[in-house]
Amino acid sequence: MHIRWKALLSKLQLIDMVRLASSKLTNTDVFNDQNKDHVFAMVSQRLCIEPVLVGSEAIEFADRSVSHHIRLITGMSGNRRAFYTYSPSEPILVLGAANILYNANDRGRWGRVLDTFSKQLCSSGLVEKGLTGELGAIKLHT
Repeated sequence: MHIRWKALLSKLQLIDMVRLASSKLTNTDVFNDQNKDHVFAMVSQRLCIEPVLVGSEAIEFADRSVSHHIRLITGMSGNRRAFYTYSPSEPILVLGAANILYNANDRGRWGRVLDTFSKQLCSSGLVEKGLTGELGAIKLHT
């Protein structure tokens, strides 16, 4: 898919589109690797993760991810107290996330993002931990 984008757009247009995607993922804020909303938006583009919808903090977190960080609502619970979300698999959003995560001016960013992801999202119970093999493999390659 990335090849087609490059064929249809000039290099300057592609750069502008990637910057726009990056901006949309952070709700036009400057990326903060300590902000769990920003981290969730970026990591969701690289890994398949879902928020755990138990408790008011988790529901508010999921709501912010939909209203400000380009997640989609895919369903609602029977009692309508929780909704289920999904991160769209748009190539330009993945490029926007990669643009932020692998910033050449800040080589330690990906490690700090994974630290925030682990401590503020997984350990706090906002994201289900599941198997850590994939996360461990990514950490080794950064």
